[in-house]
Amino acid sequence: MPKYTLPATFSTARAEELAALVNAAYNQLDQGPGWNPPQGYNVVAPLSAKEPWKGLGPLANFLGPIVSPVPFGFVATKGTDIYVVIRGTKTPLEWFDDFTSLPVAFTPNGQNWGRITKGFSLLYRDLGPQIEAALQQINAGGGSLGSIFITGHSLGSALAHIAAAGITAKFAVRPVSYTFSGPRAGDHGFAAATDTANLVTWRIFNTEDIVPTVPPAAVQMATPNMGMHGLTPVTHALTAMVSLGIAGYQHIGYPVGVTFHEEVVADNHDMNRLLQELVS
Repeated sequence: MPKYTLPATFSTARAEELAALVNAAYNQLDQGPGWNPPQGYNVVAPLSAKEPWKGLGPLANFLGPIVSPVPFGFVATKGTDIYVVIRGTKTPLEWFDDFTSLPVAFTPNGQNWGRITKGFSLLYRDLGPQIEAALQQINAGGGSLGSIFITGHSLGSALAHIAAAGITAKFAVRPVSYTFSGPRAGDHGFAAATDTANLVTWRIFNTEDIVPTVPPAAVQMATPNMGMHGLTPVTHALTAMVSLGIAGYQHIGYPVGVTFHEEVVADNHDMNRLLQELVS
Protein backbone atom coordinates (compact mmCIF):
# COMPACT_ATOMS: atom_id res chain seq x y z
CA MET A 1 0.00 0.00 0.00
CA PRO A 2 1.44 3.43 -0.92
CA LYS A 3 2.57 5.53 2.04
CA TYR A 4 0.84 8.67 0.74
CA THR A 5 -2.56 9.10 -0.90
CA LEU A 6 -2.22 11.43 -3.88
CA PRO A 7 -4.90 13.13 -6.00
CA ALA A 8 -5.94 11.14 -9.06
CA THR A 9 -4.79 13.91 -11.38
CA PHE A 10 -1.29 13.99 -9.90
CA SER A 11 1.17 11.98 -12.00
CA THR A 12 3.98 10.33 -10.07
CA ALA A 13 5.59 9.34 -13.36
CA ARG A 14 5.55 12.96 -14.50
CA ALA A 15 7.03 14.09 -11.18
CA GLU A 16 9.86 11.56 -11.57
CA GLU A 17 10.49 12.68 -15.14
CA LEU A 18 10.66 16.34 -14.17
CA ALA A 19 12.89 15.70 -11.17
CA ALA A 20 15.31 13.91 -13.49
CA LEU A 21 15.33 16.99 -15.73
CA VAL A 22 16.08 19.24 -12.76
CA ASN A 23 19.02 16.96 -11.91
CA ALA A 24 20.15 17.44 -15.51
CA ALA A 25 20.05 21.22 -14.95
CA TYR A 26 22.30 20.84 -11.91
CA ASN A 27 24.65 18.74 -14.05
CA GLN A 28 24.56 21.50 -16.66
CA LEU A 29 26.00 23.87 -14.05
CA ASP A 30 28.59 21.41 -12.76
CA GLN A 31 29.80 20.10 -16.11
CA GLY A 32 29.93 23.36 -18.04
CA PRO A 33 30.64 23.14 -21.79
CA GLY A 34 30.96 19.34 -21.59
CA TRP A 35 27.32 18.92 -20.55
CA ASN A 36 25.04 16.80 -22.71
CA PRO A 37 21.23 17.04 -22.55
CA PRO A 38 19.19 14.05 -21.33
CA GLN A 39 18.72 11.36 -23.94
CA GLY A 40 15.51 11.74 -25.94
CA TYR A 41 15.10 15.46 -25.24
CA ASN A 42 15.84 18.23 -27.70
CA VAL A 43 17.21 21.32 -25.97
CA VAL A 44 15.76 24.35 -27.74
CA ALA A 45 17.60 26.87 -25.59
CA PRO A 46 19.87 26.79 -22.54
CA LEU A 47 18.96 29.26 -19.81
CA SER A 48 21.46 31.43 -17.97
CA ALA A 49 21.42 34.20 -15.38
CA LYS A 50 23.83 36.29 -13.33
CA GLU A 51 22.87 34.41 -10.19
CA PRO A 52 25.98 34.95 -8.03
CA TRP A 53 25.64 38.74 -8.20
CA LYS A 54 21.97 39.34 -7.55
CA GLY A 55 22.52 39.86 -3.81
CA LEU A 56 25.15 42.58 -4.12
CA GLY A 57 22.70 45.47 -4.00
CA PRO A 58 24.12 48.69 -5.52
CA LEU A 59 27.33 46.87 -6.51
CA ALA A 60 25.31 44.80 -8.97
CA ASN A 61 24.80 47.93 -11.08
CA PHE A 62 28.56 48.19 -11.55
CA LEU A 63 29.56 44.52 -11.69
CA GLY A 64 26.54 43.21 -13.61
CA PRO A 65 27.71 44.26 -17.11
CA ILE A 66 31.09 42.53 -16.73
CA VAL A 67 29.96 39.29 -15.10
CA SER A 68 29.22 36.28 -17.27
CA PRO A 69 25.87 34.52 -16.71
CA VAL A 70 25.94 30.99 -15.33
CA PRO A 71 23.83 28.02 -16.54
CA PHE A 72 20.43 27.92 -14.88
CA GLY A 73 18.45 25.32 -16.82
CA PHE A 74 16.97 24.84 -20.26
CA VAL A 75 13.89 24.73 -22.45
CA ALA A 76 13.50 21.37 -24.18
CA THR A 77 11.00 19.34 -26.18
CA LYS A 78 10.14 15.65 -26.35
CA GLY A 79 7.42 14.74 -28.79
CA THR A 80 4.68 17.34 -28.40
CA ASP A 81 5.64 18.18 -24.80
CA ILE A 82 7.64 21.29 -23.91
CA TYR A 83 9.72 21.49 -20.74
CA VAL A 84 10.96 24.59 -18.91
CA VAL A 85 13.53 23.43 -16.35
CA ILE A 86 15.17 25.67 -13.74
CA ARG A 87 17.72 24.59 -11.16
CA GLY A 88 18.03 25.97 -7.65
CA THR A 89 20.89 27.27 -5.55
CA LYS A 90 23.48 24.75 -4.46
CA THR A 91 22.80 24.99 -0.71
CA PRO A 92 19.83 26.19 1.36
CA LEU A 93 22.02 28.77 3.12
CA GLU A 94 22.36 30.64 -0.18
CA TRP A 95 18.68 31.42 0.25
CA PHE A 96 19.49 34.49 2.29
CA ASP A 97 20.74 36.17 -0.88
CA ASP A 98 17.51 35.32 -2.65
CA PHE A 99 14.81 36.58 -0.32
CA THR A 100 16.42 39.42 1.61
CA SER A 101 14.80 42.22 -0.31
CA LEU A 102 11.64 44.27 -0.60
CA PRO A 103 8.69 43.05 -2.69
CA VAL A 104 8.51 44.50 -6.19
CA ALA A 105 5.62 44.56 -8.64
CA PHE A 106 5.42 41.70 -11.13
CA THR A 107 3.64 42.73 -14.34
CA PRO A 108 4.22 40.13 -17.08
CA ASN A 109 3.01 41.39 -20.46
CA GLY A 110 1.59 44.45 -18.67
CA GLN A 111 -0.69 42.38 -16.44
CA ASN A 112 -0.87 42.88 -12.68
CA TRP A 113 0.37 39.71 -11.02
CA GLY A 114 1.01 40.88 -7.48
CA ARG A 115 4.51 41.17 -6.06
CA ILE A 116 7.63 39.00 -5.87
CA THR A 117 10.96 39.57 -4.14
CA LYS A 118 13.55 41.76 -5.78
CA GLY A 119 15.93 38.77 -5.90
CA PHE A 120 13.40 36.72 -7.86
CA SER A 121 12.68 39.70 -10.08
CA LEU A 122 16.35 40.20 -10.98
CA LEU A 123 16.77 36.56 -11.90
CA TYR A 124 13.57 36.43 -13.93
CA ARG A 125 14.65 39.57 -15.76
CA ASP A 126 17.43 37.40 -17.19
CA LEU A 127 15.47 34.16 -17.58
CA GLY A 128 12.05 35.36 -18.73
CA PRO A 129 13.06 36.72 -22.16
CA GLN A 130 15.06 33.56 -22.88
CA ILE A 131 12.09 31.35 -22.05
CA GLU A 132 9.72 33.45 -24.16
CA ALA A 133 12.13 33.45 -27.11
CA ALA A 134 12.43 29.65 -26.94
CA LEU A 135 8.64 29.22 -26.91
CA GLN A 136 8.28 31.65 -29.82
CA GLN A 137 10.88 29.63 -31.71
CA ILE A 138 8.94 26.41 -31.10
CA ASN A 139 5.69 28.07 -32.15
CA ALA A 140 7.25 29.59 -35.28
CA GLY A 141 8.51 26.16 -36.26
CA GLY A 142 4.98 24.75 -36.21
CA GLY A 143 5.04 23.38 -32.67
CA SER A 144 2.05 23.69 -30.38
CA LEU A 145 2.28 25.41 -26.99
CA GLY A 146 -0.60 23.34 -25.66
CA SER A 147 1.51 21.01 -23.51
CA ILE A 148 4.07 22.91 -21.42
CA PHE A 149 5.52 21.53 -18.19
CA ILE A 150 7.48 23.78 -15.85
CA THR A 151 9.68 22.48 -13.06
CA GLY A 152 12.31 23.59 -10.61
CA HIS A 153 13.89 22.82 -7.26
CA SER A 154 14.47 25.21 -4.36
CA LEU A 155 15.00 28.70 -5.80
CA GLY A 156 14.16 27.18 -9.19
CA SER A 157 10.75 26.26 -7.82
CA ALA A 158 9.91 29.92 -7.14
CA LEU A 159 11.24 30.89 -10.56
CA ALA A 160 9.15 28.12 -12.12
CA HIS A 161 5.99 29.59 -10.58
CA ILE A 162 6.96 33.03 -11.85
CA ALA A 163 7.74 31.61 -15.30
CA ALA A 164 4.33 29.90 -15.40
CA ALA A 165 2.71 33.28 -14.77
CA GLY A 166 4.87 34.94 -17.42
CA ILE A 167 4.07 32.28 -20.01
CA THR A 168 0.36 32.50 -19.26
CA ALA A 169 0.36 36.27 -19.62
CA LYS A 170 2.41 36.24 -22.82
CA PHE A 171 0.95 33.31 -24.75
CA ALA A 172 -2.53 32.82 -23.22
CA VAL A 173 -1.77 29.17 -22.46
CA ARG A 174 -1.88 27.25 -19.18
CA PRO A 175 1.36 25.42 -18.38
CA VAL A 176 1.42 22.70 -15.74
CA SER A 177 3.93 23.04 -12.89
CA TYR A 178 5.57 20.36 -10.75
CA THR A 179 7.94 22.03 -8.29
CA PHE A 180 10.15 20.64 -5.53
CA SER A 181 11.17 22.07 -2.14
CA GLY A 182 10.24 25.60 -3.08
CA PRO A 183 9.76 28.79 -1.08
CA ARG A 184 6.86 31.17 -1.33
CA ALA A 185 7.14 32.79 -4.75
CA GLY A 186 5.03 35.91 -4.24
CA ASP A 187 2.55 37.77 -2.09
CA HIS A 188 -1.19 37.21 -1.77
CA GLY A 189 -1.73 39.19 -5.00
CA PHE A 190 0.53 36.77 -6.87
CA ALA A 191 -1.36 33.83 -5.38
CA ALA A 192 -4.73 35.37 -6.28
CA ALA A 193 -3.63 35.97 -9.89
CA THR A 194 -2.44 32.37 -10.14
CA ASP A 195 -5.80 31.13 -8.87
CA THR A 196 -7.67 33.39 -11.31
CA ALA A 197 -5.60 32.01 -14.20
CA ASN A 198 -6.62 28.50 -13.08
CA LEU A 199 -3.09 27.15 -13.40
CA VAL A 200 -2.37 23.53 -12.43
CA THR A 201 0.43 23.72 -9.89
CA TRP A 202 1.72 20.77 -7.87
CA ARG A 203 3.96 21.99 -5.03
CA ILE A 204 5.95 19.03 -3.66
CA PHE A 205 7.81 19.53 -0.37
CA ASN A 206 9.10 18.00 2.84
CA THR A 207 7.38 19.33 5.97
CA GLU A 208 10.75 19.32 7.78
CA ASP A 209 12.53 21.44 5.15
CA ILE A 210 13.31 25.03 6.11
CA VAL A 211 13.19 26.49 2.58
CA PRO A 212 9.38 26.28 2.11
CA THR A 213 9.01 28.41 5.25
CA VAL A 214 10.54 31.49 3.55
CA PRO A 215 9.89 34.26 2.76
CA PRO A 216 7.59 34.53 5.79
CA ALA A 217 3.83 34.33 5.45
CA ALA A 218 3.48 37.20 7.92
CA VAL A 219 5.89 39.97 8.79
CA GLN A 220 4.28 41.51 11.85
CA MET A 221 6.39 39.76 14.45
CA ALA A 222 4.40 40.72 17.56
CA THR A 223 0.86 41.78 18.44
CA PRO A 224 -0.85 42.46 21.79
CA ASN A 225 -2.88 39.28 21.33
CA MET A 226 0.34 37.30 21.41
CA GLY A 227 1.14 38.69 24.84
CA MET A 228 4.29 40.37 23.54
CA HIS A 229 4.85 44.03 24.43
CA GLY A 230 7.01 45.22 21.57
CA LEU A 231 9.61 43.28 19.64
CA THR A 232 12.26 41.20 21.34
CA PRO A 233 15.88 41.43 20.09
CA VAL A 234 15.34 38.18 18.19
CA THR A 235 12.22 39.41 16.40
CA HIS A 236 13.96 42.71 15.68
CA ALA A 237 16.73 40.74 13.98
CA LEU A 238 14.28 38.61 12.02
CA THR A 239 12.37 41.64 10.84
CA ALA A 240 15.56 43.32 9.67
CA MET A 241 16.75 40.15 7.95
CA VAL A 242 13.67 39.47 5.83
CA SER A 243 13.06 43.16 5.03
CA LEU A 244 9.67 42.46 3.51
CA GLY A 245 7.91 45.71 4.30
CA ILE A 246 4.22 45.48 5.20
CA ALA A 247 3.19 42.41 3.20
CA GLY A 248 3.68 38.69 3.80
CA TYR A 249 4.06 36.00 1.17
CA GLN A 250 1.77 33.11 0.26
CA HIS A 251 2.24 29.62 -1.15
CA ILE A 252 0.39 28.69 -4.34
CA GLY A 253 -0.89 25.53 -5.94
CA TYR A 254 -1.85 22.14 -4.51
CA PRO A 255 0.43 21.12 -1.63
CA VAL A 256 1.87 17.62 -1.97
CA GLY A 257 3.58 17.26 1.38
CA VAL A 258 5.63 14.38 2.72
CA THR A 259 7.53 14.06 5.97
CA PHE A 260 11.04 12.81 6.58
CA HIS A 261 13.66 14.06 8.98
CA GLU A 262 17.42 14.22 8.66
CA GLU A 263 19.85 15.93 11.01
CA VAL A 264 21.36 18.13 8.30
CA VAL A 265 19.43 21.07 6.79
CA ALA A 266 20.59 20.27 3.26
CA ASP A 267 19.43 16.64 3.57
CA ASN A 268 15.90 17.71 4.47
CA HIS A 269 16.01 19.89 1.35
CA ASP A 270 17.32 17.18 -0.97
CA MET A 271 15.09 16.69 -4.03
CA ASN A 272 16.02 13.07 -4.65
CA ARG A 273 15.32 12.15 -1.03
CA LEU A 274 11.99 14.01 -1.37
CA LEU A 275 11.03 12.03 -4.45
CA GLN A 276 12.08 8.76 -2.84
CA GLU A 277 9.76 9.46 0.07
CA LEU A 278 6.91 10.45 -2.25
CA VAL A 279 6.95 7.24 -4.28
CA SER A 280 7.72 4.83 -1.41
